[in-house]
Amino acid sequence: MKNKTLTLCFLAMIISHAAFTQPENLRELKRRARGGDAKARIALADAYYYGEGTLVNKKKAFLLYELSAWEGDATAQYNLFIMLSNGEGVDENDSLAFYWVQEAARRGDPEARFQLAKCFELGKGVDTDHTKALFWYHKSAEQGYASAQYNLGLKYYYGEGTERNFEQAYQWISKSAKQDFVFAQFLVGMMYFEGKGVRQNKNVSEYWLYKAKENGHEGAEKAVDELDFWGNLSESGLSSY
Repeated sequence: MKNKTLTLCFLAMIISHAAFTQPENLRELKRRARGGDAKARIALADAYYYGEGTLVNKKKAFLLYELSAWEGDATAQYNLFIMLSNGEGVDENDSLAFYWVQEAARRGDPEARFQLAKCFELGKGVDTDHTKALFWYHKSAEQGYASAQYNLGLKYYYGEGTERNFEQAYQWISKSAKQDFVFAQFLVGMMYFEGKGVRQNKNVSEYWLYKAKENGHEGAEKAVDELDFWGNLSESGLSSY
C-alpha cells in the first residue's frame, strides 16, 4: 500500500507503491514472503490490496501488513492506520489506527507525523490536544511536508495550541505555498492583502491569489474575478487540509 496515499473519513490519502505486480511474479513473492523476506511481504500485501496479479483481498493484505508492522516497518504501520481508519479488510477502529500511526510517526515518517497531528487535532482515536497536534505538525513540516506546513501555519494563525503569531503563520504557510499547495497560496495572498505577518503588498497578494485561482481555489477565483481587489476580500474558503 503505502509508498504513500487512500480516503479517510476526515482526510483524503492514497496508499501508493513502487510497481505493479505481474501475475507470473506472484508465486515468487509468496515464496519469498514465506521465507521471511520483508520487502516481498510488503509487495505481496500491495498485490492483495490492489488486486495486481490476483483478486483483491484486503483481509490478506491487512494480515501481511500487520506481520511487518509488528517487526517495526513504518510503511506497514502507516498502512494499518489507513485500513483501520477506513474499515478495509478489518472492522474500523480509530483507537488501534491511532496506535499504528503513532508508531510510524515515531520512526520519522513525515506523512504519518502529519496524520498523527490530525488525530490529535480532530480527536480521532485519542482526546483532542492542540498542543500535541502543533508538535507533530512541526515535526512533519520541518521535513518539508507541504500539508503539514500549511496546517502548522493555521495553528499559529488562529492561536491553537500556541499563542497567535501571524509572523510564524506566514513563515510556514509561505513555505507550503511555494510547494504549490493551493490552500496556502490563497492564504498567503490574503496575508499580503491584509498585511498580516508580512508587509502589505498589493502586487505580491495579486500574484498568489492568481496562482491559487489557476490551481482551482474557489475563494481565490472570487477574490480575483468578482471583487474589487482593494474592497472587501474575505477569508472564505480558509480551512485546514
